Amino acid sequence: MFWHGLAGKVSERPFERGGLKYLILDLLAERPRHGYDIIRALGDRLGGFYLPSPGAVYPVLQALEAAGYIALRRENGRKVYALTDAGRHFLEAHQEEIAAVRDRVRALCAAVSRPELRPVLGQLRDIAHYLVWQNFKKNLGPEKLPEVEAVLADAYRQIRFIVEGDGL
Repeated sequence: MFWHGLAGKVSERPFERGGLKYLILDLLAERPRHGYDIIRALGDRLGGFYLPSPGAVYPVLQALEAAGYIALRRENGRKVYALTDAGRHFLEAHQEEIAAVRDRVRALCAAVSRPELRPVLGQLRDIAHYLVWQNFKKNLGPEKLPEVEAVLADAYRQIRFIVEGDGL
């Protein structure tokens, strides 16, 4: 994943273990939300560079509900998650951890939002869009796919080497 190694050797996610829990609770402190609204809001908070998958978010929501920090209710046919009093107390008791997660997310977003990186990241996005949506069926047949995969894998290895040095 793109986040790997941006600020030294970091995890594959933009936050440490448990950080997603704090971000979700922080979002729900603003207002109740349904699952995909939570995912979209997390993507926004993460500068659009990382969108957590439902497979990452929903188990956290289930654990938070089991712990009594959030409650699930139905509104207009949708499941909506809301912070409980226990969840508010948990947030109050863990302000340092929440601040650390926020700081880490801000630092990572700043690292990938540098003006000089925007054109390159835009080009990568455009290449991916072109390959997948515009050209895949026409020109990228099975015989060309291994070559494209090799180029992308090599670029990934080179970027990791630049960021992380010899410690790969």
